[in-house]
Amino acid sequence: NALKETLNRKPLEIKESGKKSEAFGKNVFNEHAMRQYMTKDAYQSVMDAIEFGSKIDRKIADQVAAAMKDWALSKEATHYTHWFQPLTGST
Repeated sequence: NALKETLNRKPLEIKESGKKSEAFGKNVFNEHAMRQYMTKDAYQSVMDAIEFGSKIDRKIADQVAAAMKDWALSKEATHYTHWFQPLTGST
């Protein structure tokens, strides 16, 4: 029975090397990653949205999504989620 097998699993021990603070933010699609994976226009559109609250055109949003996916795959990601959190002041 698959359920019994799952309940009998032992935790996998993971050995961490280095300080946690060194790993923090290591795999973030930040400005540096955006410059590498996005066109100049897409990068500027995202930065304008961040700095001035301007809207991102649908075509640019598709480019951003593709760039984020390419970046994640370059990091050997096997699963990928891209989630936009609206910054409305109420979240």
